[in-house]
Amino acid sequence: MRRTENPLTSTVRPDVRAFFEQYAKAGDTLDTVALNDCFHEVFLNLDPTNAAPIARDMLIRSLPMRQKLFDSIGARGMGLTTLTETPLDDLHTLAETTWSVRFGPDARSAEPLEFGATFMLRLDGGRWRIVVYLNHHDVVASVQSRANAQPGR
Repeated sequence: MRRTENPLTSTVRPDVRAFFEQYAKAGDTLDTVALNDCFHEVFLNLDPTNAAPIARDMLIRSLPMRQKLFDSIGARGMGLTTLTETPLDDLHTLAETTWSVRFGPDARSAEPLEFGATFMLRLDGGRWRIVVYLNHHDVVASVQSRANAQPGR
């Protein structure tokens, strides 16, 4: 979901922006303690192929495997490139995001790779937590396709 304005300069509340800065940093460093704090105990995980409630600890346990998958294409992290917010009520907000994969010098392809995701956050104990995580792409299939298309495979 792309917007025409520059979403990084659009109106996003400072606490929501800080949440996504923390989330992005924790994802880049695989800081499981910080990532654990970003998610509600159980959240709804959606993508083009699945819709399921996921326990936060299950997600945390799956992160090393996801990291290996991204390593296979020379990815060194993901940067938040767009962020828009739509407050829904006093406890919930909808955040639309775009993430760009950063590649290291050992990457075989410099072709950009972007993913869109929409999050519903809930204010829980004074902090935002993800309660719905909607990936607009099948991230695993996209990364596997990139890995299989690389020369020398």
